[in-house]
Amino acid sequence: MAVVAYAAQDRCVIAPTYDLEHVRRGRRLLAILVERFGVAHFLDRANARANARACDDAVALACTWIERRTGRVVNASVIELLRRELRGILRRRIAEGAACVKG
Repeated sequence: MAVVAYAAQDRCVIAPTYDLEHVRRGRRLLAILVERFGVAHFLDRANARANARACDDAVALACTWIERRTGRVVNASVIELLRRELRGILRRRIAEGAACVKG
């Protein structure tokens, strides 16, 4: 009986699917963009939070590049994962002592 109950629960769980090639390419490109433009480019000057427009532009650029390279459209779950990945990269770089102001 317990096995049947767990099987019913498993059918109710809908996990997002990720194209691993898209994720790999996206992570690599986002790291390159942060390295190239610097952490300060992705932060608001006033409150040191992530600048939504700059982050969205970086993710959109990554998605366009991925689509051109692979010939496949980047799905919404990968886009959301790349947004989270970019915020994570920024947090790590700030924790490592990256400059947070444009100089």
